[in-house]
Amino acid sequence: MERRRLFKCDSCSSAFSRKGHLSTHWMSVHQKLKPFKCKTCSSVFSQKQHLRTHRQSVHLGLKPFKCNSCASAFTKKSHLSTHCQSVHLGMKPFKCDSCSSTFTTKGSLSTHFQSVHLGIKTFKCDSCSSAFFYKHHLTTHCQSVHLGLKPFKCNSCASAFSKKADLSRHCHSVHDGLKPFKFYSCFRAFSHKHHLTTHCLSVHLRLKPIKCGSGSPAFSTEGHLKRHCLSNRRKHRQTVQLGTSFIKTEPLDEDSFREYSA
Repeated sequence: MERRRLFKCDSCSSAFSRKGHLSTHWMSVHQKLKPFKCKTCSSVFSQKQHLRTHRQSVHLGLKPFKCNSCASAFTKKSHLSTHCQSVHLGMKPFKCDSCSSTFTTKGSLSTHFQSVHLGIKTFKCDSCSSAFFYKHHLTTHCQSVHLGLKPFKCNSCASAFSKKADLSRHCHSVHDGLKPFKFYSCFRAFSHKHHLTTHCLSVHLRLKPIKCGSGSPAFSTEGHLKRHCLSNRRKHRQTVQLGTSFIKTEPLDEDSFREYSA
């Protein structure tokens, strides 16, 4: 039997069955307090359990809960359950009231609503105009975009990534050959969800929303547009007009092409 949630938060719609849980919620969510520090790295956490999970997964590499359908493993049973429901079963029970987005967890829905619909992005980058809902997203942004750091290296090839999640996706798709996102109308399967979405839009709906600025061609992905532009650059020959005649010279180099196209 589920306990009655008698302790309600005065600042949001959250409610809890224990007063201690309400206090933890208030300190971590609304006060942004993170008193538990990792002795091995600079990470800080709002709850002691979160620190323990961090140490076990990041520094000790312990992931006892393994998925039976793929090579994924997790530090918490709840994370394994969420993974199975979202990746292998495609379940997203938490729906946004303001748009059509759906999520696997209530926390993901809350983050989406606050960042997308309320525009709450308190952590701002000092080097550009980017802003983020979470501090660790800002840290990852600065390290990858402005510092060019890619600390997560693949053990099977020379690839390196700025996020651990990107490394995990790389290993699953490239080295393990896993393609969990399937489209049953044509039996195609993909390693990334956005690849499945692109396939549906371009192949089955024949949508091409990405347009070329210099002419009529349109494309289903930005990658296709980029290849189109690079192909035109290679074919393009620098010309000099002399009256009504033209003299062909060498192909434009990349800097000259940017200047020519500006």
